[in-house]
Amino acid sequence: MRLLLVSDQHYRLRQFDWLLTRAPAVDAVVLAGDLLDIRSAVALDVQALAVTAALRDLAHHTTLFAASGNHDLDSRAEGEKVARWMRPLARNGVHVDYTSVALGDDLGTVGRGRPHREARVEVDLDTSLAVWTSATDRAEIELSRR
Repeated sequence: MRLLLVSDQHYRLRQFDWLLTRAPAVDAVVLAGDLLDIRSAVALDVQALAVTAALRDLAHHTTLFAASGNHDLDSRAEGEKVARWMRPLARNGVHVDYTSVALGDDLGTVGRGRPHREARVEVDLDTSLAVWTSATDRAEIELSRR
């Protein structure tokens, strides 16, 4: 499997353009946080609109994983900062925080590297693996019935 892993784009739109040119050559692109830039003169909500468009476009060309980083956090949920702007991307084929997808015989899960959330990541991985295993088993059962 060929993965392209990048991080810290910090709202540099040319980097997203570059990713788009490389996406067809890989099985998946992994964005490891800091898609936005909290130090930019451009407001975070405006940055989020531009980056959302870039991510949607990129997801049309390859499997795309996007984990949030500290620059991406724009709200709070359950006492933790979260990247609320990224959640709707899941409807556009972008695998965001705490989501999983099967890649052939492999499972890709996006977690966030927060030590106080380790238990959440473990539960998410266990749940994702159980769902993935069940789906794989169901597919194997269907094949064996034929």
